[in-house]
Amino acid sequence: MHTKFEQLVSSVLAEVQTAPFGVIRVDRACALFTDFWRQAYQEALTTSLQHLQHQGWGPAPITPSILILGSIGRGEALLFPDQDQAVIYPQVADAHTELWLQAFSAHFTQTLVSLGLPECQGGVMSQYPLWRKSLPEWQYQWQLWSGRRIRHQAHLANILLDAYPLNAAAMPLWQTLEDTWCTQYAKSLLAQEQAQILREALPLIKTSCEQAPYPHALHVKRQAILPLQTYVRYMSYQAGIKIAPQAQMHTLARLQALIPVLGADTCEALSTAYIRFLQRWLVLNLQAYQQDYPVSPWFNLATLAPWEKQSFTQDLAVLETCIRTHC
Repeated sequence: MHTKFEQLVSSVLAEVQTAPFGVIRVDRACALFTDFWRQAYQEALTTSLQHLQHQGWGPAPITPSILILGSIGRGEALLFPDQDQAVIYPQVADAHTELWLQAFSAHFTQTLVSLGLPECQGGVMSQYPLWRKSLPEWQYQWQLWSGRRIRHQAHLANILLDAYPLNAAAMPLWQTLEDTWCTQYAKSLLAQEQAQILREALPLIKTSCEQAPYPHALHVKRQAILPLQTYVRYMSYQAGIKIAPQAQMHTLARLQALIPVLGADTCEALSTAYIRFLQRWLVLNLQAYQQDYPVSPWFNLATLAPWEKQSFTQDLAVLETCIRTHC
């Protein structure tokens, strides 16, 4: 898997060298890396099922349905994602099945690590019971999250709302769960809390930051990418909009579906901004890979051409206006 990853990055870098202005389309890069990491999930699923059978567990008592979360789930992955994953299954498990699921999830998580996806620092992995539930248990979990205004739970719900069903067994279960969310989200306390999160993010959505490590530094994830993702997700579920999990880039697909709500001009402006934000994140990823150091989301605005800096400023202003208007 490591060799395949190096070959993929080399091919992307080769495209960068021949592309106009030395820039590869970020949507193409996201598609390439998302496909690569989803294949890693599929390999981990197959390997873990075979391992448990060889360890004497026998045939799987149920088919574990995998929900890929995070950037890989959204179809927006780049070079250095970690793993974010959950398991869903049809009915509450008996004692034997629960033990099997524990063993499966632990092996599945560690197999992903061996394939290049480190453990999620926030613990969003099926080896923990919070992220391994039957459909009725997930529906109850939604009732708990949506009926309270608790900041941490709002963040957890945001993570789950970006799910991509890995295998066929997961699709109908996910669709049933999402149908429940779409009918209840707009009037929930969870939606109110997520609107508050967006309002509190407004001071960050500008080209200056008090926490910046040096002058003119911008944190492209915290000040740009994450607020835009959160806003678009919030508006989509407020409007009861669902997108196909197979959509290549969920944030852009949601913006396309939001045209009747926000208007074509606003959705086009936000889509352009999001592409620009991700393009900068891709550049930082490639630089880190080439220079063999951990990727940092900070970059120096002063290194941009004047028109690029002006574009970033305008993009952030559009996002700020949208949040002030709708949250």
